[in-house]
Amino acid sequence: MKAYSERDYLPATVLAGLGFCEVKILHEARFGKLTTAQQAEAAKAGVQEHERFHQEVSALHNQPKPAQDRRCFIATAVWGGHDPRTQQLRDWRDRVLLTHAFGRGVVRAYYAISPWMVRLLERWPGLHGPAERALERIRRALVG
Repeated sequence: MKAYSERDYLPATVLAGLGFCEVKILHEARFGKLTTAQQAEAAKAGVQEHERFHQEVSALHNQPKPAQDRRCFIATAVWGGHDPRTQQLRDWRDRVLLTHAFGRGVVRAYYAISPWMVRLLERWPGLHGPAERALERIRRALVG
């Protein structure tokens, strides 16, 4: 029997084998381990079904993720494109706003206005601090 570590998953056949029947143990001791043709066929079918299921789940699980919209103009200008706070706002946009027509309209309006606002932030660096504080308040209200 294979030795399993704490992190391995145990197949159902191993778990079933952990339970014991006194009569089975006596019979195996007296006659050896016997497997009927029906038991061997059922075990073979179980292994084939497990393999089919594993391939199906693996094919679904390993699908490439769709390209994510990386736009979040103001947060990117304030915190940077790879900052976790910027990603939180993108995730909120995708999870909440883009799920209904009104939210998609808000996103379109934001995409129309925010490049202009970023140019203002670049032109007048003194606006960076107030913009960051406002954005942080918005982020906390939206994502917690």
